[in-house]
Order: sequence, then structure tokens, then C-alpha cells
Amino acid sequence: MKQIILILLFLSLLLSIKSFGQNTKFASVNEMQQSLINDLSSTFQDTSISFVISPLITQTVCFSDLDIPYLVKKYDFCEEQFIKKPIDTLLINSNKYFKLVEQDSLLKYNNLEFNVDTCLKKGIDPFQSPILYYVEKNYNKSGICYFYKPVFSQNGSHAIVEYWTHCGFLCGWGELVLMRKINQKWIIIETIVVSES
Repeated sequence: MKQIILILLFLSLLLSIKSFGQNTKFASVNEMQQSLINDLSSTFQDTSISFVISPLITQTVCFSDLDIPYLVKKYDFCEEQFIKKPIDTLLINSNKYFKLVEQDSLLKYNNLEFNVDTCLKKGIDPFQSPILYYVEKNYNKSGICYFYKPVFSQNGSHAIVEYWTHCGFLCGWGELVLMRKINQKWIIIETIVVSES
């Protein structure tokens, strides 16, 4: 009897190791966050470098460039919203304007490091990140865009959101913007920070 239990435990362990990191379930962005991300995506002007969207949100907006007292007073934000807190990973389910990367592959390639010798043998640029290698190989795109978790005003009429598009070593751009909901559509009313590398 003990042998049967040990065999069953061993088999279940093998199955769990094989599937570890695959089909990971994350909480989905809510309807308001999804709408904001789609409306912000519609404003992207610089598509000279083709890119895909990361489906995972893992970071909060960078608050160091914000005039927090001004935002609290004028747009009904709350100071507590700007305290840096860790967030659970959120999943973007769709994007109206750009293709989403498959989440399990993104997790897999996110943790890879290229071995220089292997790269040279296979003709892979050792200075290219594994994520961009995967995106180019499987999606025929040159970059990947990451959204940060948006911050909404208390009455839901305004939001602060940030994105960053990574396209290689010292190649990337992004913005931190203030948006307002007008007639059920999110509109950029102020670009707070433009970043480029």
C-alpha cells in the first residue's frame, strides 16, 4: 500500500513539474482598465518600429515625476493611491489595435539568459534580449509594449497611465499621461513625461 501511495505521489510531482509555469491564471484587468488601455493604444503615433503588446501588467506607475498635491486637488485623486505598493500580476485579455503576446511564452522567455557561445553557433545576436528574439521569431515584430497599472481618480473621470515599448539595447520609448473620460472614451489631456532611450 505504501508503495502505491509513493508511486502516485511521484507521478503527481512529475506532472506538476512538467506543467509548472504553464497556463498560469492571473486576475484579468477590469472593464475600466481594459477600456483605458485600448483608448491609449489608439493614440500611438510612432509605429515605425512594429511591436506587440505584453498581456501582463506587473508594475505600477512611476510616481516620482508627478505633482501629487496638484493632482489630488484638481482631479480628485487620493494621496494614498500614490504610495508605491506591490501589485499582483494582471492579465490584459485583448487589445483592439495591436496583437498580444501569448502569456506562457512571455513568462518562459522573460527568465532566459542567452549563452554567448550558443548564440554565435545559432546566428543569434547575443546582445538581443530573449524576449525580443522570441517576438521577432514568432510574431515578426521588433518590439514589445508594456502597460503599467493605471491609477484612477476617486470619481473615475481621470486616470494616470504609463507604458514603455522595448525594442532592443538602448532602444525604447514611452509616456506617462493623464487621461480623461469624455463621452465614454478616454482622451489624453496631458502628457506628463516622455521617455526615450
